[in-house]
Amino acid sequence: PNMLLRAVDAIKNKTVKRLQQNPDEGAYFTRRYPKDSYLDWTKCTALEAHNLIRAMQGPGYPPAYCQYNGKTCVLQASRLLKENIQGSPGRIALKRKNGVIVLAKDRGLLLTQIEIDGQKPQNPRHLLDTGEDFS
Repeated sequence: PNMLLRAVDAIKNKTVKRLQQNPDEGAYFTRRYPKDSYLDWTKCTALEAHNLIRAMQGPGYPPAYCQYNGKTCVLQASRLLKENIQGSPGRIALKRKNGVIVLAKDRGLLLTQIEIDGQKPQNPRHLLDTGEDFS
């Protein structure tokens, strides 16, 4: 907060120092496309999957998604687990009261809210079957 307060004061007092930027030292990134939000459970750790799901929640961002039985499954909320649950990546391993555990390449991740084919978002416990795989 101190840096922000100093910056606001500098703007207010018209003492902001301008710095010339060298375009050769910068970087440009393309916009995100829906395919960039596809979650491949075989390539992502549980933390990477969780971070993708969290990051893609804002307006203007294509949400994280994968396929389930030929339908698009939008992943809206997840929680990292303390316990270490392992197996085939993409497999729906267990059901819990507040969601389902899906296996990433290193361990399980608890999915707590999903949307399938544009339906109302809900607890995946009621929509997904254990032993099935995301693709």
